[in-house]
Amino acid sequence: MKTIAIQLLDRDQPPDLFLVCLFSLGMTMYLLNSLMQMFYLAAVAEQGYPQSMVLASSLISIFNNVGIAVGSAVGGGVATHLGLNWLELSGGGHIHRCCLIALLLLNRVRRQAENE
Repeated sequence: MKTIAIQLLDRDQPPDLFLVCLFSLGMTMYLLNSLMQMFYLAAVAEQGYPQSMVLASSLISIFNNVGIAVGSAVGGGVATHLGLNWLELSGGGHIHRCCLIALLLLNRVRRQAENE
């Protein structure tokens, strides 16, 4: 990602190319986010807990805002204290921690389902 950004920010590249790539990235993230929300609401909440659809729907926007706030705070702290070069490693570390937490939660849910 850093290599792509550096190439796009190169002075020899036309600025329109950078804007097109940035717009495409934003639209892709926006479209996939909505699809993922609908999938999990339909697949998980509606089948397992149909009475909690409104709660699940409201929790999505709450935790989206929490994620933005935490990401901004951590990114700002890393950029301020360690420099911009450490942002990639910091983000990668957070991704690994989130995947580990998701796997641990998944194993816990599976064990509870087997015990019932």
